[in-house]
Amino acid sequence: MGSKFKELVRARMAKTNEGWQTAERHVRAQAGGAGGPPPGGGSAQEPWIAELLKQLHLSTTFGMLVGRVPATGAGVNFALAQAQANELATHPVYFAESGSASTTITGDLTAITRDQVSALVRAGAANADEVQMIRSGNYEGTTFSERCESCEGWIWCGDGEHEGACVCGQLYRVSFDAMLGELFSLRGFHCCVDCGVEWKLDPAGAGLDPGRNWNEWQWQCQKCMDITPKTPEQLEAMHPFKRRRYRAMMMGGQQAPL
Repeated sequence: MGSKFKELVRARMAKTNEGWQTAERHVRAQAGGAGGPPPGGGSAQEPWIAELLKQLHLSTTFGMLVGRVPATGAGVNFALAQAQANELATHPVYFAESGSASTTITGDLTAITRDQVSALVRAGAANADEVQMIRSGNYEGTTFSERCESCEGWIWCGDGEHEGACVCGQLYRVSFDAMLGELFSLRGFHCCVDCGVEWKLDPAGAGLDPGRNWNEWQWQCQKCMDITPKTPEQLEAMHPFKRRRYRAMMMGGQQAPL
């Protein structure tokens, strides 16, 4: 990968707040013209990818999450759980999933290999080691919010699929392919990144809670702005997830909403 290409990727990351994986895909698409994968997920370029998309009920790779099954065991029998963990560590098993289906990708030569998992990521699938996949959707005009898996801040899913980065730096992707029952495990409104209060007209009728937007998908209410830590002692007294978020912001050179 040439230095010029890396510069283009970094420039796009700075402009769009995308992660390296996403920015790289878009830069390659622009360089390759119509032959590159379209923004928001690559179409099938090979028969095996097309077949996998069909199994997962997907039209593009945007809603596909791929990764390696963790080498852990479960169950009341410790010996069996340990044996299961050892087996997964010795013989890796890979997965690909959508909101409505999943398939296990094993290291067996007759199945899909680890290299093909990498190919899926290059084609637009999300890498579970780097990206949090949020499954959302539309239900009678309701929009939903979900917590960031790194800092537990709320992320608004909005009314369309998108990808971005939480204020703590965690990359995520919102795919509108959740099963109806799973939608109700999400918070059913646009809410404050910290306390989760709904974004709406205030009781006094003075208009919307001013608060502030950290980015297009994360808003902080006025109350949480007022109690934002202003000293090292206040920072240390915060919930550990919130503390991680603020430290990540400071390390990333972002302006914390003090």
